[in-house]
Amino acid sequence: MQRWTSQVNPRTVFAEFFGSDSPFMDFGLNGNIFPESPNAKPKQMPALDVNLYVSLEELALGATKKVKVVRQVVTDDRKGVRPEETIFTVEVRPGWKEGTKLTFPAAGDEGLDAQPGDVVFTIREKPHPHFVRRKNDLVYTATISLLQALVGTILSITTLDGRVLSIPVTEIVSPGTVKIVPGEGMPFAKNPEVKGNLLIEFIVNYPTSLTLKQKEQLETILPK
Repeated sequence: MQRWTSQVNPRTVFAEFFGSDSPFMDFGLNGNIFPESPNAKPKQMPALDVNLYVSLEELALGATKKVKVVRQVVTDDRKGVRPEETIFTVEVRPGWKEGTKLTFPAAGDEGLDAQPGDVVFTIREKPHPHFVRRKNDLVYTATISLLQALVGTILSITTLDGRVLSIPVTEIVSPGTVKIVPGEGMPFAKNPEVKGNLLIEFIVNYPTSLTLKQKEQLETILPK
């Protein structure tokens, strides 16, 4: 018995009868006979991004910040949107870093045909007059005289939590000298009981001039 095999492309047949290789084009299905799944994720409004500027003290100790945000909400007649001020309470945790994000889901802009967007707060660190943060370390720059660099001094440094540290400098301070004070840096976010270090860097003020007598005295004291 001879087996017969058709060589006709079914899409060609559809094209001859319907003017397209998909007979469902005229029904607005764009060739897809399966409608969109009812479980498909609904459209959501874009996130509302807000920069939250905090001090180094607040990042070290933690703080509660009240932030006013203007967002768009749907009007009561659901025919449009209007601006509305909303107060958000942000709990800043000790040890948070620049760029840390905190999200309030579905608390942002509303839309007529979309789910509300998120509000995303991004931590921005304010400059500090005395300290610079390097990861979990704090850097303090101490300006001392040449005499202090040679014979020593005691530095008084006020910490971010208001304590005053008395740091003895007994070694000769040469270019690049860094004094490390353990455990006086920033707390670790995952374990605030653990802190980084305080790094003291130095600027030595050299005298702008010396008298002849001063030069002679230095020549007798300092090694050549």
